[in-house]
Amino acid sequence: MAFLASWRLNFTDADNRAHSRSGRTHSRPRSSYPVITSRSFNEATGKEVFFKCENLQRAGAFKIRGATNKILSLTEDEKKRGVAAFSSGNHAQAVALASREAGIRAVIAMPDDAPQAKVAATRAYGAEIVFYDRLKQDRERVAIEIAEREGRVMVPPYDDYQILAGQALAAWSFSKKFPISIACWRPAVAADCSPA
Repeated sequence: MAFLASWRLNFTDADNRAHSRSGRTHSRPRSSYPVITSRSFNEATGKEVFFKCENLQRAGAFKIRGATNKILSLTEDEKKRGVAAFSSGNHAQAVALASREAGIRAVIAMPDDAPQAKVAATRAYGAEIVFYDRLKQDRERVAIEIAEREGRVMVPPYDDYQILAGQALAAWSFSKKFPISIACWRPAVAADCSPA
């Protein structure tokens, strides 16, 4: 993970792709998802806490931002070859949906005990699913073998510049609207963490 620290995310390209994909991920140009607060949560924490509703994205999570950004950054040759990924849920759905919207084929390695709702959604978005036994097989290795055997491009859930830049747009768009000096970022939460 040390190599991630050397990446300086450039949001311009990812933001431009987000604006060009309006309708694909509900990332409408110059708009963002609602940000809400909770009086009882604020009282319990002693801080003002903001919740950015990324769960309203298509596929139900911020993961669609990274998957779409990665897939839209592929060359035409890479798109023709298709993609492979591994996930037990949100990333699987995101890659399946982003691939369908881009008109490319996706194969997703999912554990055989993945939640049936996630499996059904991933299939409904058009991906082929290859199941594996999470107790006996390494999920990343399964997906890498698929990608190598079939010449596909890997779309990992993390450790990828385009994935990180796309997912980080959630926090970037939030910080433009709600600037705070010190923040704790979580997939759906940003909280003022400054000392009391």
